[in-house]
Amino acid sequence: MTSFWQGILFGVAVILPGLSGGTAALITGSYRELIGSLAGLRWRYLLPLAAGAALGVFLGAKLLELFWGVYPNVILSFLLGLLLASGIDVLRRVPGFGWTEVAAAITGLGLVLALSRVEAALPWVGEGSLSYLRLIIGGAASSSVMLLPGVSGSSLLILLGQYRTILEAINELQWTVLGAFGVGSVIGLFGFSRLLGQLLERFPAVTLSTLGGLVLGSVWLVLPTEFALSEAGALAIGLGLGAIPIWIKR
Repeated sequence: MTSFWQGILFGVAVILPGLSGGTAALITGSYRELIGSLAGLRWRYLLPLAAGAALGVFLGAKLLELFWGVYPNVILSFLLGLLLASGIDVLRRVPGFGWTEVAAAITGLGLVLALSRVEAALPWVGEGSLSYLRLIIGGAASSSVMLLPGVSGSSLLILLGQYRTILEAINELQWTVLGAFGVGSVIGLFGFSRLLGQLLERFPAVTLSTLGGLVLGSVWLVLPTEFALSEAGALAIGLGLGAIPIWIKR
């Protein structure tokens, strides 16, 4: 599979909470090549990948926005399944789960509640705000983790209250919003991701536990207001897709 087609899957995975670019790279068997190309700046591979990812993000955002407007609770149920499976997968990969790791996971969960409290006090954190500082922070935070299989950058955007803002900006081609978010994404991709890599190397159990707590904590942000047969089916599909990395490792 060429890097362009890998990029399309990468982009679709990035736009869906609960999935990550790292998950898509695992599915296509290109994870090591992706990490090596980013580290070595192999533009012959990265440029087609970036073009495909941009197309995947645009197509994924269009489809998600279309169905969200008509079937909001079905989409929320689908995202709920993705987040649950993703969080469980991250915690499942923690090398040894003791009291320290439990505390780290609880810290991640608590951070979700803390951020929700901050939203009411700081206007640049709220969902409706388009502060450039907030967009840069969101781009850096989401891109810094999106290369980790099972850790979704979109999930962090939900945590930060930016997911719908970015989704609308993609669909409506709001270039100033996308530009600020893109600047943060580049910073996170080539900067913060290295820091996170160091944390994973030195403190893998605590780091993964915290990330797992963050992902699971964001579940309450996508709870549907109604739950019928269609929502149950969407939840099951989300759980199934989010569990793909677990089955691949078997």
